[in-house]
Formats: sequence, structure tokens, C-alpha cells
Amino acid sequence: GFWKKVGSAAWGGVKAAAKGAAVGGLNALAKHIQ
Repeated sequence: GFWKKVGSAAWGGVKAAAKGAAVGGLNALAKHIQ
């Protein structure tokens, strides 16, 4: 139903944000090491 779609979209956003933060953090760390 509607709320399941909302929850799924929210979870997708959370996962995307976490992935983006992880990638950004790794890139920053890599630059710092070099």
C-alpha cells in the first residue's frame, strides 16, 4: 500500500545517503593519505 511505498522510498534514500557519505569519506581519507 501507500505507506509501504513511502517506507521503501525513505529506506532507499537513507541507504543512498549512507553510501554517498561512505564514498565521500573514503575519497577524503585517500586524499589525506597521499
